[in-house]
Amino acid sequence: MNIAFDIDGVFTDFEWFMDVYGKRFFRVTSAKAKKSTSVAERFGYDRKYDKHFYLLYLVWYAKHFPIRENVAETTRRLKKQGHKIYIVTARALTDKDNAVGKYMQKLLEQWLAKNGVQYDEIHFCNTENSADEKVKWCQRLHIDVFVEDDPKNIQALQKHCRVVCVSADYNQELENVEYAVDFNEVYCKLCGEMDGFRPVSLETRVQYSKEERVRYCERLRKYHQDMPFDEKRHNEYVDKYLDQVRKYHKLALKLFRIRLEGNQPLNTNAIYVCNHTSLLDVPMCYCALYKVFARVLTKRELEAGCFGGYLRSMGFVFLDRGNKKSGKIVRNTMIQTLLNGGSVCLFPEGRRNKEKKGLLPFKIGAVYMAQVTGRPIVPFVINEVGKEHRIVVLDEFWVRAEDDLKAKNDELREKMLGALRE
Repeated sequence: MNIAFDIDGVFTDFEWFMDVYGKRFFRVTSAKAKKSTSVAERFGYDRKYDKHFYLLYLVWYAKHFPIRENVAETTRRLKKQGHKIYIVTARALTDKDNAVGKYMQKLLEQWLAKNGVQYDEIHFCNTENSADEKVKWCQRLHIDVFVEDDPKNIQALQKHCRVVCVSADYNQELENVEYAVDFNEVYCKLCGEMDGFRPVSLETRVQYSKEERVRYCERLRKYHQDMPFDEKRHNEYVDKYLDQVRKYHKLALKLFRIRLEGNQPLNTNAIYVCNHTSLLDVPMCYCALYKVFARVLTKRELEAGCFGGYLRSMGFVFLDRGNKKSGKIVRNTMIQTLLNGGSVCLFPEGRRNKEKKGLLPFKIGAVYMAQVTGRPIVPFVINEVGKEHRIVVLDEFWVRAEDDLKAKNDELREKMLGALRE
C-alpha cells in the first residue's frame, strides 16, 4: 500500500498543544470553542491572532514538541512489510520557497530524524489551501490510505482514498470515518483488525461469564502483543532512570527521612500501586523502586510545567483526567509496557487524598491491566510516622482472567487499607 501521514494532529497531539499554549498566550483559563482547528477561535478571538500565536511558539513547537507514542515503531513496521510511506503536511511556512521555508522544512526533517520516523518522501502543502493540495498529492502518489486529523482535509480526501482519522475534539462530527485514538489503533486500522477482534467496554465485560472472560482476555492480550512497541525509546527511559534515580537514592532517603519495610522482592515486570496524599509521593515512589524502572502515571498538567521535558525523558505517562480518549491512550501505553517486560506505577485513588485518612475509592485501571497482561500488582503504602515517612511494600496481588474486576479492586483496596491501619 501507499500510505500518507499528516504531521500536526497525527504525529503530535495538536489539540493539546493549542489548549495548553493557547491559555498562556491569551491569558485565559479554558477554551471556549473546542471544535475549532484555529487556536484563536478556540479562545474566542479572530483568526488573525493565529499569526501572533505561531510567531511566538512555532519554532519551539517544530523543535521540541513531543511525538506520540510508537509512531517510529509503526513506520518501521510498515516499511518492513513493504508499504510505501509518504508524509504530506501543511505545516505552517514549510511550503514557502524562501529562506524561512527552507529553515522550517529543515526543522521538520530534523525532528522526524530525531524521533526515528521512517518514510520514503515528504511533501509540503499550503496551509490556506491544504485540502485541495493534499488531494492533488493523493492522486499523484496513488495513495491508498491517508492518516489525517483536519475535518476539511478528511472530507476532501474521502472522495479519493480511504482515510483513518486520528481522534480530536475538532473532528468528532464527521460521518463514515474510521477513528483511532493513538498509533496502536492507527497500526491496527492500517493492517486490518487483528483477526477481526475489537476490544469491548468494561461495562460489556462485566456481563461475561467466567469462561467468556478467559477467552476474551486471551484474545485481548494477543491484540496488544501484536501492537507496535518502541523498544528503543523504552531503553532510553531506562537509561535516564538509572542515571538519575540510583545516583541520588541514598541522599533522597535521608532528605525525606524514608524508612523502607517489607520483605517482598521487587518484580521488574509488575504494576506498582501506592496511596496518594502529597506531591512528594512520586519522588518517594522512586525511592522505593530504585532497583526497578517503572513508568509513572501522573496528571497531564505537569507535562506543560517547567519540569515537563524532564518528566517525559524519565518515561512518565500523562493523563488528562477530563478526557476519556486520554484514559484509553494511557491504558494502551501501560499495557504495551507491561507486555514487553517493563513495569508501571500508578495511584489507584486517581487524585490526592488531602485529608490523608484512609483511602479514596479506587479506579479500576490497575486490576484491569493486571488481568489483561497476567502481571502481578505490587502494592505499597506510604505513611507519616512523626517526622519519618514509612514505606511498606506488600505481597504481590494477582488478578486471574476469570476474576470479577470490581471484587478484585475492592480486595486490593482493603489490603492496602489494612496495611495503613497497622
